[in-house]
Amino acid sequence: MPERIVEKAQLGAAILIAILETLLAALLAAAVAVGAYKIASEIAHLLKAQGFQKSIYLSILDSALLLILAIDVTRTLLTAVVRGAIPLRIVVEVATLAVLREFISIEIRQPTNSRIAVLTLLYAVLVTSWVYLSRMEARRALQGGSGASKG
Repeated sequence: MPERIVEKAQLGAAILIAILETLLAALLAAAVAVGAYKIASEIAHLLKAQGFQKSIYLSILDSALLLILAIDVTRTLLTAVVRGAIPLRIVVEVATLAVLREFISIEIRQPTNSRIAVLTLLYAVLVTSWVYLSRMEARRALQGGSGASKG
């Protein structure tokens, strides 16, 4: 009898997780669609502007990186569903893109030297980590391992 309860609880949890993943995927798809529309409207605004407008250009880059982040998070979720775990390298990729986006967004504001230094250091650590994790995955793949570093 307790085994049936556990089975029903596991089934309920699996259904709940599937529903939440579907909702999250729908939200990310909507975010990508809205982001693409925003970029298109900003490009149209840039083309209509008299002369080059740095703020519009930086806003387009900021929106484009946000769109790339949304796409990368979607890829991460799909990988998690298929493999059952999120490869650490992909998490580092998303973090790296977030730092790059922050670099562009602080250009719009008045950046401080300390903030730029911290972001530069963080970016260097993330890129180094990504290279290291990519090499580890490549070695595992060549050795016949799973090729995914779980984290």
